[in-house]
Formats: sequence, C-alpha cells, structure tokens
Amino acid sequence: DQVHWFVLNKAQLEKELSKVMKLVKPEVTVWVYYPKGTSGVQTDLTRDKGWDCLLAEGDKLTWINLISFNDTWSVFGFRPKTEADKKKAAKGKPEREIFKWVNPKTKEVKLPDDMAAALNKNKKEAVFFETLSFTNKKEYIEWIVTAKREETRMERVKGTVERLGKQWKNPRNI
Repeated sequence: DQVHWFVLNKAQLEKELSKVMKLVKPEVTVWVYYPKGTSGVQTDLTRDKGWDCLLAEGDKLTWINLISFNDTWSVFGFRPKTEADKKKAAKGKPEREIFKWVNPKTKEVKLPDDMAAALNKNKKEAVFFETLSFTNKKEYIEWIVTAKREETRMERVKGTVERLGKQWKNPRNI
C-alpha cells in the first residue's frame, strides 16, 4: 500500500503531518511530493530545508529515495523502521578491506604478504612503488585485496608488478 502526499509549503506539511503519520503502517510507503524550485510554484520547501517536523519523526522512519518526478514535482519516500532496519543501523557499516592495510591519518601502508613477496623478487618495481604517493600505493593495494577469488588476486599481484615495471602510478594508469 502507498500514500501519495502532495505538499505545497511548510505550513501545509506541519498541518497535515499528524494525519499522514496515522496512516503509516509497516506495509505502507509514503511518497511526499513537493514543488521543485524551478517549477514556478511558490514554496518554502527545498530538498534540504523545511522538513524539520518530519525529520523529528526520523527515529521511527526509514528514508527510501529522492526522485525527480517531473518538471514540477520532486518526491521522496519513507516507511516505518523495521526490526531489520534497526539491526542494520546498530551494526553499522562494515570496515572496508583496504583500511586493514592503510592508515589514511598517518599515511602508513602495510603490504599484503603476496604483494610484498612479489616486490621482494622484483627490486626495480619495488623501488618505483616506494616513490609513489600514499594514494597511488593505496590504489594498488586496494586493487589486490578486493579480489573475490584467489586466482583473480594472483593475477592482480602479477599485474601490479607488470604495471610498476611500466612505471604506472596506479592500476588503471590514470
């Protein structure tokens, strides 16, 4: 089920919010339409401003999407938070694999064992790698550690040595 709510301004939003919130149930998605700034419709709502009373309900809601509906209206959706939403929020974002190998604050880089072994066998490439910026070193390491299959990872280690031999600053040479 869905609720489609057209809101012209902040006063209307505040006046109708309690009625709309009574319609919010676990199986209901609410779509809120508001005038675009370029629509010519007088409004005090923008993508970022005017939604304070709705944002106050934010701990109960999951925001779905923001869509440019047509030349006049933008629309965003929300639904009640589910137990799955609450668990996901409590768990937080998983740490990216790259941060096990690089520290952006101190600019320290730790090489994965397979990459270190390959560079130990290829001194010229290792010397060039050491001249790279922190960001370029990080890109090479991330390219290797994000491989999903072992054979892909081995190909990327080999590719890293080849690219460093050609003095590429990063795996994509850009």
